Amino acid sequence: STLPKDPQVFSKFTPQSKEQEYSIKHSFRNMAWFSFLYWFSAFWCGLYFNNKLHHRSLSGMEMFPWFLSLFRKYLYKFSEKEDIEFILESKKQYFALILQVHNDTQIKNHFEGRRIENFIRNSIRSFAQHAKPQHFLVIKHHPMDRGYKNYKIFIKRQARKYNVNSRVIYLHDIHLPDFLRNALGCIVINSTTGLSSILHKCPTKVCGSAFYDIKGLTFQEPLSKFWSGAKKFKIDQQLFVNFRKYLIEHNQINGSFYGSLSSKISPPPPHRNT
Repeated sequence: STLPKDPQVFSKFTPQSKEQEYSIKHSFRNMAWFSFLYWFSAFWCGLYFNNKLHHRSLSGMEMFPWFLSLFRKYLYKFSEKEDIEFILESKKQYFALILQVHNDTQIKNHFEGRRIENFIRNSIRSFAQHAKPQHFLVIKHHPMDRGYKNYKIFIKRQARKYNVNSRVIYLHDIHLPDFLRNALGCIVINSTTGLSSILHKCPTKVCGSAFYDIKGLTFQEPLSKFWSGAKKFKIDQQLFVNFRKYLIEHNQINGSFYGSLSSKISPPPPHRNT
């Protein structure tokens, strides 16, 4: 990203635009329909392309992971219910570890470990060595990777290896704002969940390369110090407000790929969850 990393740039920023923000209706039906058109076209025209510009396969077999994802979504809704209730009741007793799509360019090009498994392994090892014994680690799967990957066995193996198997929880779907607000801290590679974490005043540690990894917004010391230092770390809220305004004015559009620019509804309340 060409966005500056100097916090002073944002601290001195005064927005020029005064456009009113609106909530935009997001349509899963539109998303599914556009996806179908994309893959249908790819199926019939795939011979004309080299399939090197997409992180997913363009074959017709691509539909099966999505059926599996739908099945797992409802399966996890019941199998993880007790864990989710326990987590949301355990305020300020856990750290949130956010996973991303395993073959995303963000992982391949902007993370030294290159693989999600390395991110998991390094985080569990660091947690075991430096976190307080009363705290636990909650690893959240990426919803778009639900039908492709399941790290349950791998996570259990790593947790057992570092003697923290009773302190590591792996889950797939949870209300993200509550999850982040109740956490001691959030660890990401470079997920946009990091922005949500900052928004909900949750100390955030970036382990990859992210445009929002700026002094005052995210924890700048090594991960080994985050487990004990997160509680003392305070996000510069005014810096975040200015940073958000800078993004909106310079490179954001108030809309959705899967919604409609004409589907604006009443302006949201000032303290909405996004």
